[in-house]
Amino acid sequence: MAKVVVALGGNALGKSPEEQLKLVKKTATSLIGLIEASDQVVLSHGNGPQIGQINLAMDFSAQNGKTAAFPFPECGAL
Repeated sequence: MAKVVVALGGNALGKSPEEQLKLVKKTATSLIGLIEASDQVVLSHGNGPQIGQINLAMDFSAQNGKTAAFPFPECGAL
């Protein structure tokens, strides 16, 4: 058995929510055999454009003065 790290880059996940869902389903199906054959599988995400989109949305939302600003580092997941 093996330990495997799979990195899914942000651009590989598409540019719209609909495209992301389609690509994630395809990727998940592809990973089933790998997961079954491995001791450990780690899935990692590079954040890429999705985190930038989240940050822009939070900045836009904060312009009304009713929503707190959300710094870029806090928009990413660890």
